[in-house]
Amino acid sequence: MSNSVTIQVPARLHLGFLDLNGDTGRRFGSVGLPLSEPETIVTLSRSSETIVEGAESRRAGEHLSTLCSHLGIRGQHRLVVEQSIPSHAGLGSGTQIALAVAAALRTLHKLPLDIGSAAVTAIQMLIGTHFAPAQGGVFTSRRVESVAHGLNEAGAVGIGQSSWGPTGFAFAPSQDAAVSFVSAVRQAVEDGVEIR
Repeated sequence: MSNSVTIQVPARLHLGFLDLNGDTGRRFGSVGLPLSEPETIVTLSRSSETIVEGAESRRAGEHLSTLCSHLGIRGQHRLVVEQSIPSHAGLGSGTQIALAVAAALRTLHKLPLDIGSAAVTAIQMLIGTHFAPAQGGVFTSRRVESVAHGLNEAGAVGIGQSSWGPTGFAFAPSQDAAVSFVSAVRQAVEDGVEIR
């Protein structure tokens, strides 16, 4: 059983929005790239009490608490944020600290990483809830949200919205599974929603 794990995640450049007012039908769409520096580095270990140290310790601690609750993990941890992406610099610091803590917790407890699935879904729901007042709900588009719920019920994973939407996404373990998921929601798809 591992007693400690270190996770590194890159910063990202947000290259800009494509269409802020929705004239092209893609409200708040944007483009970005990962960077090799700066990065967020966290080390998580088992402990007799929960201790969170280092830069961004408040945010990291909140993510640790939320994730432990969501995953049903009752143990105590020591979380050290060894390095963090500067906040409010446009480099994705908030998202990256959340992903680093999620990956560390799942790795330490030998839970499937599924960063492309369960962790993405959890982060997407947290982000969507946070921005719901600005975008009208967890998803920008009610139609896309309806399809996302259907895909979730069909067994798809990693469900979320790309940036400010309306593009939604879900992951499948295989092409056959993807076809099955799409078939399960095809009847409920409204006009104006395209599934690929």
